[in-house]
Amino acid sequence: MKRKWLIPIVILLLFLSGCGNEVEIIDDISLVTVVGYDKGEDGKLIGTVSIPIYNPDFSINTEQYTSQAHLINENRDKLNAQSSKPLVSGKLLVALYSKELAREGLADLLDNLRRDPSIAANVYLAIVDGNVKELMDKQYSNVDLGIFLSRLIEQNIKTESLPKTNLHLFLNDYLEEGKDPFLPIIKKRKDTVEITQLGLFKGDNYVEAINYKAGFMFKGLSGNFKNASYTLKFKKDAYVFIQNLKSKRKVEVKHPDGRPQITVNLNLNGIIKEYNRTKVTGKNIVTDIEKKMEKEIQVKAEELIRRCQELGVDSFGIGEKVRQHSRSWTKEEWQTIYPELDIKVSVKVDIQESGVTK
Repeated sequence: MKRKWLIPIVILLLFLSGCGNEVEIIDDISLVTVVGYDKGEDGKLIGTVSIPIYNPDFSINTEQYTSQAHLINENRDKLNAQSSKPLVSGKLLVALYSKELAREGLADLLDNLRRDPSIAANVYLAIVDGNVKELMDKQYSNVDLGIFLSRLIEQNIKTESLPKTNLHLFLNDYLEEGKDPFLPIIKKRKDTVEITQLGLFKGDNYVEAINYKAGFMFKGLSGNFKNASYTLKFKKDAYVFIQNLKSKRKVEVKHPDGRPQITVNLNLNGIIKEYNRTKVTGKNIVTDIEKKMEKEIQVKAEELIRRCQELGVDSFGIGEKVRQHSRSWTKEEWQTIYPELDIKVSVKVDIQESGVTK
């Protein structure tokens, strides 16, 4: 009996001993929460890391280290040489890249993150409009820079303003035949940081930015959403705010003459929450709002698709859907015919009156 009780006691002691060592290890390392890269001279990378410093009064300061090198691992060694404690990437939250580097391609830089077993696949990625180091040099709130930036991206994803993206999803879209990735673009504005645009990629190369206000349209064309909002100009000086918007996307592919004919069907339903100047009551008024919203979304969605076609960027995975309907699909043929296809958008909106305020 004594031996039966002894075994769990020994296991418990070993567990507690392990916990004590972990605390000691954390005290002896520097946890990197943000890493950023600018383009340097002579093909070098300027790498910057951000580390939170927790003070006895519970306030938080941010410490940065910067170095230049031709290789990422060489850069990491130089950064470690500046720190009194080993730099550890196990708590990395955000990775930032300048537009210059993104235009040249991010595959190698992201592959380095992917191969690091200590880095989570849900690390957020973003392009910086401006100098990455300058953005990272400032503390924008009373929390660590990594937490601040990750919360910025996360809450915009939750409010459906930004399509979901992270390291895993970017690489998945990059490697997927028939779909191209995207990333949010952030910019330093005085004492804060804002998401200002969405960066469109062709493969791993950044090619163009679209206005962040197009995020609603972008997300609807990319897939479904559950809790979006939309402001509609109904009549002259009359606006309607629609919330709790849910959408379902279905891509219809036909091959009547061997050439794909594509229609993106968007079904949306939501609630009128607010209006001004115009009283939104009665079935006819609601129907008019639905029809106007359907037409506006259709026009904007088709414009966005055409712009992506002009750039040769398939951000919405149209090629992936066509591939599912064709055994003879090839990436090379798709890249040839994609810019010339007449891709139509059909929109159906169902609006409820409940929740209206003025």
